[in-house]
Amino acid sequence: MQDTQTVITRKEYMSHAGDEDSSSWHDRYYRQFVTDDTVRYVVQAIGADRISASTDPHMNDIPLKQWDYLQYSLHFDRDKVKDAGDFVSLSTVVCVAKAAARMWLDAQAEGVR
Repeated sequence: MQDTQTVITRKEYMSHAGDEDSSSWHDRYYRQFVTDDTVRYVVQAIGADRISASTDPHMNDIPLKQWDYLQYSLHFDRDKVKDAGDFVSLSTVVCVAKAAARMWLDAQAEGVR
């Protein structure tokens, strides 16, 4: 899932806050930290059925406490977070986990299993 493209820095990401496409920047920023293991773990922990059934574009119809629980064991590219000029917080974990869930949904829509 992870690519070798240039890291989007926190500063660059934040410079687009309020832009018309700011949600696109948010998604791109957090997807860069997702690994294949991240996707597998999120689908296992949250559940494929629950992710598939989500009707909210931000997956806010899945209780926040379930996303928060992932802070204890979610694997993602934490070094890349540092390279981006950011740090790992609970918010970072939740955003990375939701990005991984959206990546899994995208793969399902493309027929990749």
